[in-house]
Amino acid sequence: MAAGCHVTFPVPAPGEYGVMITSRVQARADSFGDTVGYLPSRAAAVTLPSPAGPIQIIGAYVPSRDAGLEMTERKKKWLAACRARSPRASRAQSAPSAPQTQERPPNDG
Repeated sequence: MAAGCHVTFPVPAPGEYGVMITSRVQARADSFGDTVGYLPSRAAAVTLPSPAGPIQIIGAYVPSRDAGLEMTERKKKWLAACRARSPRASRAQSAPSAPQTQERPPNDG
């Protein structure tokens, strides 16, 4: 705890950027950044308590500089890794799919 705040800061590799989450309430570090795998220090998450149940907060430093081909591919790879591991994607993959229905026009004859 620093200055009354809980701090989550995955230390980036040399020359890389990272993200920091600070909170005034008790925050439990989450492994979201580690599960991203590619550039893990650019994503951090914590879980905060609330009366309605735990809340997951995800912070991200989205790669945005340099429009060169190599850097653009790196950005796409990072974004795809985050998207694949986001809570919404996890729920969508584990949720049963709804049966497909098709509406038919009324039979006039």
